[in-house]
Amino acid sequence: GSSGVDTTFDKSANFATGGEFGVVIEGPRLGMRISVEYLIPKQLTSAEGKNAAGVTQFSMESKMGALIPQANFDYNMRTTNVSRFFIGGGVGMATLTMDNQFTQSAGSAYSALGNFTESGTGSTMGGQAYAGYETHFTDTVSITFDVGYRYYNFTTINSTKTQTSYTGAQVEGQPLKNHDGTDRQINLTGPYGALGFRFYL
Repeated sequence: GSSGVDTTFDKSANFATGGEFGVVIEGPRLGMRISVEYLIPKQLTSAEGKNAAGVTQFSMESKMGALIPQANFDYNMRTTNVSRFFIGGGVGMATLTMDNQFTQSAGSAYSALGNFTESGTGSTMGGQAYAGYETHFTDTVSITFDVGYRYYNFTTINSTKTQTSYTGAQVEGQPLKNHDGTDRQINLTGPYGALGFRFYL
């Protein structure tokens, strides 16, 4: 990790929430959705970094968000007058921002470093595949349920400021590093489920 080879945390970000807004063009069998999604991984509050002996070295507040403009195509597998089953997939261009605020514990190995905020940004191409169901809700509104799998892996996160951190010097515009010298990565890949509403004009 970025905070020492023997550092462990008592919390982790293991899920994300988000929202999507866009427009849909529907045909008898094929539909296209152009949208923007904002994905928010779980925010960590007062996450404690501990050394191998279990002594707290610092606490961390972590915030991340990913903005994903995307285009998806739906294929209707089965339709009725008021509902449809569909499969689909698409691609997107994701931009991630990250802020990790570190507060050093008094007397810890890092106390001389002082408190600091590590900020970074990265971008990647990715995509998703899904299956879903849409049904009538009101006269001009339908409700959709879908499950799928998305792939968005940020293999490089560039620092947005110049400062000193646990890994040494961080230079604005250069990749953030892990303690072992490898580039920092953030992987938002995984299964997801979604509930949505579509408004028809």
